[in-house]
Amino acid sequence: MNNLYQLVSMWFEFGPTPESKIIVSYQLSFAALSYVTAVIISYIALDLIANSRMEPDNKSRVYWLSLSAIAMGVGIWAVHFIGMLAFVMPTNYSVNYDWMWITVSMVVAILTSGIAFFLIENKKDSFRKTCLAGLVLGGGI
Repeated sequence: MNNLYQLVSMWFEFGPTPESKIIVSYQLSFAALSYVTAVIISYIALDLIANSRMEPDNKSRVYWLSLSAIAMGVGIWAVHFIGMLAFVMPTNYSVNYDWMWITVSMVVAILTSGIAFFLIENKKDSFRKTCLAGLVLGGGI
């Protein structure tokens, strides 16, 4: 029981608030912008994947599939980056971002979006494939 309490207390705070705790906040405008960006990008990516279903040849289908994966991947990355900008800490320290990891995170989002969209791109979708695509895209997020 004691081990469970220690494990839970790593993530949640019990008892009085310590004096050394930093109180953070969020800028509501950036949080709202992040939400609106997610809705718009999702619509664009799903509209692009719908175009691939109408194409008769594989070259055009890969083109539309690639565009939808790039749109969704960049959108996932943008939503998270805007969300990080919404986070406000009352300190005098500046936040620096490592461009290598930023690029890697965007590439991972694009690749997982591509895999998910490839799974649902076929006109004969099944419930299992749709669920698997959702899990893959959720993992990418």
